[in-house]
Amino acid sequence: MLGIFFFARRICEILQELTIGTLLPVTRVLFASLQTEKNQRREAFILSSFAAATAAFPLFIGFIIVAPTAIPFVFGSKWLAAIYPLQCFAMLSLMMSIGVMQASLVRFSGHARWWFGFECVVSLSGFAAILLLAPEGLNRIMSALVGISFLLWPIATRKTLKILDMSAATYIFDALRPALISVSMMAIALFALRELGPPMYGTSQLLAQFAVAIPTYVIMIFLVGGGWLQQILDKIRSSRNHSAQ
Repeated sequence: MLGIFFFARRICEILQELTIGTLLPVTRVLFASLQTEKNQRREAFILSSFAAATAAFPLFIGFIIVAPTAIPFVFGSKWLAAIYPLQCFAMLSLMMSIGVMQASLVRFSGHARWWFGFECVVSLSGFAAILLLAPEGLNRIMSALVGISFLLWPIATRKTLKILDMSAATYIFDALRPALISVSMMAIALFALRELGPPMYGTSQLLAQFAVAIPTYVIMIFLVGGGWLQQILDKIRSSRNHSAQ
């Protein structure tokens, strides 16, 4: 059980480092420097949340969908038992991709004590779930950890929105909606491939899934979130110009 647990966790940690790991150091400094600039801080949070969701949503949701094909192909049939824990860790990583932006904002806006208390509740809840469900196996433990994450996420979100003086609708529609729509279309395309496409197995199935998922998501994110992507590119160019000067 421990071997499967750490195997699944390590794979998702690597994926986290490729996505939210690159954004976290920047957002900490950014939110700390904008404590008194409410409007700029709100815009920075929306843009950083959009960037995190745009990078993490397709990666982790796509991984959840293709894991039953990819795991035995890449690592062998001996790791079939790791598929469900991997999918659960991918869901936790998906929540974390949003949560790290909230954590950075709350902690570096003068509310570090509140966030410490929230993290204690999360950790103690997970520890209690492991103690209670250990006899029932790893899958039950992972299901409980995902459930706890979903139940506690609204608390952190409410605190974040209170600090920003921003409505939940603005947060969802401006920061998360483009990635949600794009990844939904990607999931629909993968479902259509499975149900309507020719029978495929192993390598051909995995390659076909990538060939369908990646173009679908890229096209949709440019259609739905092109304006936000342009803002991010403009800010990158502006920072580079200031650095050059």
